[in-house]
Amino acid sequence: PKEIKRTKIKHPKAEIMVHPECQPQVIDLADFVGSTSQMSEYVAKNKSREFIVGTERGMLHTLQKENPDKRFYSPSPLVVCQDMKLTKLENVVSALENMQF
Repeated sequence: PKEIKRTKIKHPKAEIMVHPECQPQVIDLADFVGSTSQMSEYVAKNKSREFIVGTERGMLHTLQKENPDKRFYSPSPLVVCQDMKLTKLENVVSALENMQF
């Protein structure tokens, strides 16, 4: 929570978005709580220009690419989802070919 609060002080107009899996103290600070795809939809439809994104750091790149007129901030440079980094192209291909998810 302190990283989010610190980032909010630096960017007071930014809306805070987090995943539902976050700690309750973090969720309490959020303007929006949702999945990665829900965050993308929320940003696309939202008039706000700045967002603090409490999710995997790689998501910021995707959001920026999809919304070049908006700004995205990570509360910490250390926010990395190890599980997401384990997914490899071969795993995706195998899952689709064998219909195993």
